[in-house]
Amino acid sequence: MSTYYVGIDVSKFKHTCCIIDDQGEIIKKSFDFSNSKEGFDSLVEILISIGLKELIQIVMEATGHYHECLFRYLIAKAYQVQIKNPVVILRFKQSEYLDKAKTDNID
Repeated sequence: MSTYYVGIDVSKFKHTCCIIDDQGEIIKKSFDFSNSKEGFDSLVEILISIGLKELIQIVMEATGHYHECLFRYLIAKAYQVQIKNPVVILRFKQSEYLDKAKTDNID
């Protein structure tokens, strides 16, 4: 069974989400849902259609306080959710490009 990764970009009025599997295949292209119970319900409907809760890993960025309601909602529904600092994510992404590493004798 595949593991599914759900990335959520949090903002004030709407959130943007994308879902991929553990092979990097896009399961659900980027889509928006509102920062409301109705929007959260629509996200959960999509997650239910994908598979078991145990196979779904959700990561969202910590953006002020806008992520808090969604985080609590998903935790209450027994989903595995992580909150990450967007600066840390950016730095991690930049560190993945190690092909520009120096290789001279001084280093």
